[in-house]
Amino acid sequence: MRRILPLIPALILFLLPIVLQAQQRTISGTVTSQEDGSPLPGVNVLLQGTSLGSITDVNGRYSIAIPQQGGVLVFSFVGFITQAREIGPGDVLDVQLEVDARQLEEVVITGYGDPQDKRKYTGSVAQVGSNLIENVPVATMDQMLQGRAAGVMVTANSGQPGTPAFVRIRGLSSLASVSPLYIMDGVPISAGDFAALNPNDIESINILKDAASSSLYGTRGANGVIVITTKRGGEGIRMHYNAQYGITTRTNAKFDMMNTAQKIQFERLMAEFGLYQGEVGRILQDGSLSSAEKEQRIAELARINTDWTDVFFRDGITQMHELSASGGTERSNFYLSANYRTEEGIIKESDLQRYSLRFNFDHYASEKFSFGVSNSIGYTKTNFLPTETGNNVNNPVLYAFIANPYTRVKNPDTGEFEEGPTGFNLVEQMEQSHNRQEQLKIVSGAYLRYEFIPGLVAKTNWGIDFSETLDDFRINAGAPNQSGITGEQGVLTRGYGRLASIIGTTTLQYAFNIKQDHNVRVLVGQEMMRGNTNGFSFNGYGLNDKLRSPAAIAEGTATNNFIPDVGGFNTDNALFSLFLDGLYAYRDRFTVSFNVRRDGSSRFGTNKRYANFYSVGASWNLIVEDFISQFAFINDLKLRASYGTQGRQTGIGDFQSLALYGSGFSYAGQQGIAPVQPANPDLQWEQTATLDIGLDFSVLNERISGTIDFYNKLTTDLFIDTPLSRTSGFTSLNLNAGDMRNRGIEVTLHTRNIVRRDFTWSTDLNVTFNDNEVVKLNFETDATRETGFREGLPLGTFALVEWAGVNPANGDPLYRDKNGNITNVYNADDAVAKFGTWDPPRFGGLTNTFTYKGIELSVFFSFQHGNKLLNNQRFFNNNPLNFGQFNQSVEQLRAWRNPGDITNVPRVTAQREFSSQDLEDASFIRLRNVSLAYFLPQKLITRTKLKSVKIYLQAQNLYTFTEYSGFDPEDAGSVSLSQYPVPRVFTGGIDIGF
Repeated sequence: MRRILPLIPALILFLLPIVLQAQQRTISGTVTSQEDGSPLPGVNVLLQGTSLGSITDVNGRYSIAIPQQGGVLVFSFVGFITQAREIGPGDVLDVQLEVDARQLEEVVITGYGDPQDKRKYTGSVAQVGSNLIENVPVATMDQMLQGRAAGVMVTANSGQPGTPAFVRIRGLSSLASVSPLYIMDGVPISAGDFAALNPNDIESINILKDAASSSLYGTRGANGVIVITTKRGGEGIRMHYNAQYGITTRTNAKFDMMNTAQKIQFERLMAEFGLYQGEVGRILQDGSLSSAEKEQRIAELARINTDWTDVFFRDGITQMHELSASGGTERSNFYLSANYRTEEGIIKESDLQRYSLRFNFDHYASEKFSFGVSNSIGYTKTNFLPTETGNNVNNPVLYAFIANPYTRVKNPDTGEFEEGPTGFNLVEQMEQSHNRQEQLKIVSGAYLRYEFIPGLVAKTNWGIDFSETLDDFRINAGAPNQSGITGEQGVLTRGYGRLASIIGTTTLQYAFNIKQDHNVRVLVGQEMMRGNTNGFSFNGYGLNDKLRSPAAIAEGTATNNFIPDVGGFNTDNALFSLFLDGLYAYRDRFTVSFNVRRDGSSRFGTNKRYANFYSVGASWNLIVEDFISQFAFINDLKLRASYGTQGRQTGIGDFQSLALYGSGFSYAGQQGIAPVQPANPDLQWEQTATLDIGLDFSVLNERISGTIDFYNKLTTDLFIDTPLSRTSGFTSLNLNAGDMRNRGIEVTLHTRNIVRRDFTWSTDLNVTFNDNEVVKLNFETDATRETGFREGLPLGTFALVEWAGVNPANGDPLYRDKNGNITNVYNADDAVAKFGTWDPPRFGGLTNTFTYKGIELSVFFSFQHGNKLLNNQRFFNNNPLNFGQFNQSVEQLRAWRNPGDITNVPRVTAQREFSSQDLEDASFIRLRNVSLAYFLPQKLITRTKLKSVKIYLQAQNLYTFTEYSGFDPEDAGSVSLSQYPVPRVFTGGIDIGF
């Protein structure tokens, strides 16, 4: 008996699940819409009074295990009335949910006050949901916006993991900065730090584009505002684990370089013209060698054929792991996530690691008082290339194009690196150096909200955007290519930077109705912000890489000729604002809105420190009018218009209006300081006045819906680095010296092409047409600039000498002068500005989404049209006279040789100049993303206690249709300078809900 007694607890634990299982039963069914009978995926099904729950799959089906005695199931879904159904004796419970018109009123989150009803909103806003950006295999949120919203142009600056994109809204409206203002949960965040933030934490993105939307942000709103709302919790506990694995590969460039046989043939051709370039040229020119010896050495070179792109490029590995939990009660809710991401770049020695945490919490202490916090922390470690772009021999992309194919990485006999055409081997250089950056990013906000009486709400928000960056660049002693003072004794550069921005906003909002027909909302607020940026840098030359401690560094100073160079900086800026925002709506028919803001900024001159900004807007819901409602096929129709002013203070320094002095100057043999910038007390804000007219519509039982917007933006008092008279003692000064206009049309269209029980097909299209013009400049410009700004032309218009072909008689390059006459004389003064601009005047995106039972397929294209790009790589590799020692393009094999040859490639001894022949059409259509997902049927996962299982595959940047001959037509500038190409990414993952 004593032996049996200890086994009783274990026996009870063993039998308990069986007993409980016997006391449970499974209820299943389908949840559909009462309006059209379509299945509703994502409906929450909860057993009332418990934490037992389930979620419907893509076919609206659910299954839930409940106690034998039954109970009440609660069905809830956004946009539908929550329904409670008592469980009967049967095991099947089908439910139809009724549309809730109140919930279907879309809201717009502006960052101030409570979310606004979109039906009464007078501004222009684009909304991007989390479903469009979740699990997209890129590290930064801004790149995920490519092609997703009308009027928003997003260009990848680089394929380096973690590099921010170049974002502009409704065209280039400034020469200083066009980056929009980013607001995350009420806290302004810096635009360049998205690599440290987890995009999967985002719930929605609202892009405010016109004055009615963004003028409330005053001096910060002229470039548009992107309001980011992160996920928050709800009732019931939900957890998710998301794992993603993938590979990154390079895209195929159309620009073909010579192989060994071709380069040997070409160097022989150059020698025939007396141009002895490259190794073959040196061999042929060497008079000490016999003809047989020359051919023997050339034959040895012919046996080598190195593909230098394979040397520097690779297939990288990327992975992501994420665990999130959300939940709460009627009074409190939370959201918690942890994310790890690592991404290897497609070029060796480049990669990114990110660790991020987020915690959001809301508590409703009573019906009147609530408070909450939003906190995120991210840490990134990034390995960059020694030089990522430009005509620099330390740039692997450039080196891969210029290194000769008959040069090996290492001598197979000695194991030593072989010297390339630049005088060193970049592979050795990269192995002997590193360029690393570590960053800590914290965005934290908190709010208090109190409702005194119904509709009268006071709210205060406080937040901080903090980042700390440590840069470490090192070249070991003995590395081949050093520009240090002490030769090849090593270089160490350390940099530390810290940015902290604190903001506090307090608002009082009163919303009330008068006899139910008149809706009024008034919001007053005060905001103050203070920012500080500081850092220091340290450069050491002649540093032994084994010296680590301060004592060792001091010893190195004495023994190794160590030369330190130390510098630092510390700047502050402040902003104080008062604002008023109001809205009046009559019977959901007419709406009038206005806002006024007064800003004071420390960045501007003492005479222009304060400025006022405003906007007015109106909308008319035409659908309620009899002359429209009589047409049954029209479901919604709203006309809106707005006009207002916004300001800009980004792009100028904290001391731009002050007189500055610099050191390092000498006079009469004595060291001293001298003025480097004169004071400018009249430096003031750039101001943008925007007119917007828009139409929102929905027809054919909401099968087709969309928006059309026309806008006209005029920016005055542009910040321009303006040339000064020599008598001033200065060369230039940042002045308010010009005006610029952007006009355009935006079209957004959503169609539900097929809607059936098991199959749906929907399409989303957005297209933007933008016309940019520099209206006025207060100074003369250099007409020979390849790109720049000129009155009456778009910003970034190319001014080039026009190419006219090749003279078949002698192989000379031909050009057209300003009068249109053909000449063989290149004159930079003949440059004409008629070849287009680098900023795309037309761009957009197209998405088709298909669902079949548990399968979802999404195919997304983005495109741009009408812009040009100066292909500097093509200029470099089609220049045998100046760069014949480097590898050349296969185009040079068509070079002119004999009188009468018809070709577009001049003779090899012709001087190469920049002309319109180097300008290429950079239009493209890119298959940006293909996503395939499968949701496991609920009946397969019911017994596993899992709520959902999603398996997905994605391909990013799959294929690009373009006539551009370089690596990538997607370039954030006017000249393609061997930039790090954007990779092609293939990923697969699983998302488990439990």
